[in-house]
Amino acid sequence: MFGLLAIVGSLGLVDSLNPSTIVPAFFLGTQPHARTHLIGFIAGVFGVSMLGGLILVLGPGQLLLGLVPKPGHHTRYILEIVTGSAALIGAAVLWRMRGRLFGSDPDETKAPSGRSSLLLGASIMAIELPTAIPYFAAIALIVGSGHSLISQVFVLTVYNVLFVAPLLAILGAHFVAPVRTARALAPIGAWLRTHAIALLAIFIAVVGVVLIALGVKGLAVPK
Repeated sequence: MFGLLAIVGSLGLVDSLNPSTIVPAFFLGTQPHARTHLIGFIAGVFGVSMLGGLILVLGPGQLLLGLVPKPGHHTRYILEIVTGSAALIGAAVLWRMRGRLFGSDPDETKAPSGRSSLLLGASIMAIELPTAIPYFAAIALIVGSGHSLISQVFVLTVYNVLFVAPLLAILGAHFVAPVRTARALAPIGAWLRTHAIALLAIFIAVVGVVLIALGVKGLAVPK
């Protein structure tokens, strides 16, 4: 059990160094009511990631994961096109919401409910989940470990806690030293407030276009 925790935990820490989650969290840390935004965002990321893992671990994990290492060429190209299309849809949603997710006025005093941040975190994770290779590797190890179902769910939870560890660190800084943290983030806060969501949407769109191009090229070239 300890060996499984060590390997899965290491994968979780590596996967946590993810610009798609860290950059938005850093951006949220510059907003008014940063703690509320960060709590919502972390809940969205953790919830979707954990739910996806539970579906595989509690569902037909052995059967589904057995298909991952050796998919046929045709299946792989179809998956690339589907994943790329999902990324483009997600990018379009983020782009449309970029002006509504968070106010552009740094002095606005309306207390947010956290739902916009929750939606942002859940959306980003839902878009990234189909291509989360370290996560699928960790789930394959968990499902194939032979441990009890309770133990497997525990190890899966540890992975996801470590995955959001950098986000929790940003949140913790706002609890331990809110004034100092806000002051440190202030110089780039205005820039992130204006551009971060748009840049994230563009990045996801580029990934989507690349995946679709690879899939279409693969299907067009006879094997």
